[in-house]
Amino acid sequence: MSSTPLKNAVVLAVDDDEEMREMLALILGRHVREVVVAGSVDEAMRVLETIHPELILSDICMPDADGYELIRRVRQSDDNRLTRAVALSAYSEDGDRDAALAAGFDMFVRKPIDMTHFVPVLKALLHD
Repeated sequence: MSSTPLKNAVVLAVDDDEEMREMLALILGRHVREVVVAGSVDEAMRVLETIHPELILSDICMPDADGYELIRRVRQSDDNRLTRAVALSAYSEDGDRDAALAAGFDMFVRKPIDMTHFVPVLKALLHD
């Protein structure tokens, strides 16, 4: 488990929507040391070969490979298997939350993201 303060954290944000990646980078960039973005699972896995973030934020619904595939691959890796991960999804059924947690995410956040509550939640997640 991580005990890195949010301000010192490196965060990987994975989303196929460019505007969402830009928004996450802009907002989170005010609160963390570095935000690295990826537009796909394959791109995220390439990034994870060179960095070891304290936190991964991933959209669930992406073309080709989805967020569930990403978290499976992350949890199988030796270097990043304990990295905290948050699933992001516009789907809001309880089953979606349960599926994300069962797949290996630590938390599920519905889109659109309420940033006034999101940043404190991330702080708490990194201090668990």
